Formats: sequence, structure tokens, C-alpha cells
Amino acid sequence: MDLDFDFGADLAEGGGVQRVNPEVGMQYGYLKSVIHLGKIAGDFDGKGKPPTNRVSLNFELMGNLAGEDADDYISGLHPETGEPLNKEVIVNLVKGDNAFLTKVMNALISKKEMEAGTIKGWEPLIGRPVTLDIKGSKKIKDGKPEYVDIKGITPFPSALKPLATGIKQPGVGHVLLKDLTVEALDEVNMFLGVQEGMMKSEEWKAGTHPAIALVEEIRKTNPNYAKASAKQQEGAEGASGGTQEPATPTEELKANAAF
Repeated sequence: MDLDFDFGADLAEGGGVQRVNPEVGMQYGYLKSVIHLGKIAGDFDGKGKPPTNRVSLNFELMGNLAGEDADDYISGLHPETGEPLNKEVIVNLVKGDNAFLTKVMNALISKKEMEAGTIKGWEPLIGRPVTLDIKGSKKIKDGKPEYVDIKGITPFPSALKPLATGIKQPGVGHVLLKDLTVEALDEVNMFLGVQEGMMKSEEWKAGTHPAIALVEEIRKTNPNYAKASAKQQEGAEGASGGTQEPATPTEELKANAAF
């Protein structure tokens, strides 16, 4: 804003950075955080599904590593700040060959590690690189998809490992439900992770969800936190950070299991 106007005092630069979606296409990213949301009922193809434990996986993107001279180059960086963009996806903790969690595990854990059984939980997986398939919504805004989602995850190419130099902005890591913090909520998609996730969990209904007190604390300075309007709710179907539902019946993992 450049106005010839006397405000009666020095005018400071406005704060805040415009939120941007990651670019559509194959990108690489590091697993930055795993945040537990609670036990939440699902709906798939119009059919209700029993409550299952869900987690929000947050990835720090590094683009497609094609090089700036390439026609298909994707930087993975915020155009204003130059910092890495993040992308989250909500995953049901269920077993099954077609479950998205199985794809996540296969992307993060090597076959040798699988056979040896050396990976016992999320902690050693934080910081590992993967390949992400990012798809855009059919709804377009300003020439770009209004929402983007992680629709696929596969192992990081071995040939590119020298380019994986590590997370630039570490997240909260693995956060169990009982250990939730305001910082952890900041890394979760506010609508799909908090409002449509945590707030609809069995723990929230029972009044035992740790985020109840955290949301109250946040709303002291941000009264509209996790209070999406009807218009926002309408546009959030399949939106950024959407839940990955299994295509076939799966076996639920217990809340106290390692994953």
C-alpha cells in the first residue's frame, strides 16, 4: 500500500505471509512430524466406517530436484519467503494391503529394515525423504487448483540420496495424543485435522481430548480458530490435508501400538 497519507504516526510494515499451495506433480519431501488426532469415525463412498485412530503426517517439501533450468522444475519453496513449503495428509492407523498407511510404511522403511524388524516406531522415521504424488482439485482459482492433496507416496530414489541434505525447519516430531501442544496443532490442517478431525473424535465427545484445553487457549487470541464457515466447509471436501481412506476392509491398529 503506497498512499500519500498522514496516519499521524510511523506506519509499520504489515505482517503475515500469503499461504500458497504446493505445485501439482511429483515432489520429494521429508517426514517432518506425526501428530495423533484421536479415534474418528469415517465415511467412504457414502458408507459410515467405525472410528479408527488417525494421525496427521506433515512433510517438508524439496520440490522435484530437477534443477532450475529444467522446464518441469518445481522448487518446493514459498515464492515470497524462499522457505520450504509443508504439506500434510491425514492417515488412518489401519492395516491392509490397500491401506494408505501400508504405502506410507513401504515408502519410509527399506525392505531390509522390514525383514529385520529394526524399526519399532515413528521416531526413527522423522526426517526420512520420500516421493509424493501431489494432485490438484478440479476447482480452479486464479488459474491454479484451489486445493491440493497428497494422493500417493513411494520410496525416495536411491540415486538422489546425495541431494537429500535434511530438514531445514524441524517440526514437532512424533506427538502422541496425550502429549499434544499448541505447536503441534499449528502443524495440523486447521479444518480437516482439528475441526473435522479432533473435534469429531471419540475422545472429544467424551470430554477427554487434550486439545480441548489447547483450542480454548488459542481462541483467547484467535476467537475464530477452527470455526470454519459453511462456505469453507463446502470447499473443503477433498481439500488440502484430506484423509486417505482404505479401499477395502482393513484391520485397525490399537491406540497404544508403536505406530
